[in-house]
Amino acid sequence: MSEQELKLHVPTASRQAVLREVKQREATRIRLHAMYFDTPERELARARIAIRLRQEGPDWVQTLKMPGADAISRIEMNHPRPGPVLDLSVYAGTDVEGPLSSIKGELGLRYETDVQRLLRKIR
Repeated sequence: MSEQELKLHVPTASRQAVLREVKQREATRIRLHAMYFDTPERELARARIAIRLRQEGPDWVQTLKMPGADAISRIEMNHPRPGPVLDLSVYAGTDVEGPLSSIKGELGLRYETDVQRLLRKIR
């Protein structure tokens, strides 16, 4: 899958107003616990590849992200996982198999995040 992501800067003076608007419109708070992997030499980061396991509610999802065909696109692959166990075999036969095969070091947990996201769906 190719993804285009748009990030917006909200000036400090406007943040409270934006937060009030989001909360007024049935926003849902979601906890996202994520574990990010790389080699001790940071080979994935140097190749601009990120691999994580993230708990989304009761479900675990393994995600790989890397640069896409142009400056604003990236490849993102998501795979459901039965738990917080990394499985690189899911990339066999895909476009990311080549870049991953060039990684020489052993992948390990490098850092974790635990954030709250406000989600508001708009049609």
